[in-house]
Amino acid sequence: MVREDTRGYLSDILKSVLYAVLFSMAFILIFALIVKLGELGESVIKPVNQVIKIISIFLGLFLGIKIKEKGISKGFLSGILFTALSISLFSFLSLEPIISVNNLLEILIGSLSGAICGAIVIIIKK
Repeated sequence: MVREDTRGYLSDILKSVLYAVLFSMAFILIFALIVKLGELGESVIKPVNQVIKIISIFLGLFLGIKIKEKGISKGFLSGILFTALSISLFSFLSLEPIISVNNLLEILIGSLSGAICGAIVIIIKK
């Protein structure tokens, strides 16, 4: 049987990932429109995508965390899950392989960003 505190911990992580995915999709659509209308170069896309992911992780954690403890671990796991989910989705859509050095680096950045954002969210909410 799953303990109540474990259920709340997992619920916070899953909610955070769901919110992060929703924010990311909205930001990506807005950015795609800006790229199309502004005719921005491709050199801008990767850095902006990283910023979008980090902001999405932060907002997901901010809205998803209800139990104000273990922010670093919740953020770390949320960052990994969100990044792995987004990599899987975009790899599927672009028909590119999932396992690559760039994707592993993205997971590392997502997990570290998540841990930092999780700590910040807990501090803000307390």
